[in-house]
Amino acid sequence: IDFQSENYIWNETHYGTEAANNILSIERKTQNAILEWFVQFLKDYGEEWVLIYRPHPGVQEGTKAVEISNKTEGFFFISDLSAQQWIVAADKIVTNVSTMISECYVSRKPVIVIRPYQLPDVMDTALYEGVEYLETYDRFVNAVLDDEYSINIPIFNKFYDITDIPSYIRISDELEEIYKCSAYDAIWNEEELLY
Repeated sequence: IDFQSENYIWNETHYGTEAANNILSIERKTQNAILEWFVQFLKDYGEEWVLIYRPHPGVQEGTKAVEISNKTEGFFFISDLSAQQWIVAADKIVTNVSTMISECYVSRKPVIVIRPYQLPDVMDTALYEGVEYLETYDRFVNAVLDDEYSINIPIFNKFYDITDIPSYIRISDELEEIYKCSAYDAIWNEEELLY
């Protein structure tokens, strides 16, 4: 256990030693399970797929993922470029917990959320509330191979309305309608705000 990492120190300061140890243990177990799934997936489907492992910015070289990329054909550990650039380049995005899920969603890229172990609430973000998690290798494989699979992010839909018409055009159109109207009769519905 790396008791000197910035994440561990932050977690210990905010949640206490026991919670910090639990978080670190779950992070390690989760990463190991996910990496095992990726290696197995490449054994089963490596002729058709490659996996790009884009780590969180805090993940250092020399991790288990780097070791796997050095010995597993089709598995690449690449920390270069931004997450947004990889989202655009990818066919599908697999994550277990990251705020980049919103960028994937807005980009309309298929997103698969894998969680071999349940995360404590302190490790999760509000964006994942109500999102379907895949907890087994078989469900992960089925989701990757299914061209139609993607998640819904209910909380995201609560605050944002992503359409093909940019919000500045929709707002301008609404303002133009209000301007043209001789009486103020705009209908205000808090459930359907323009964003």
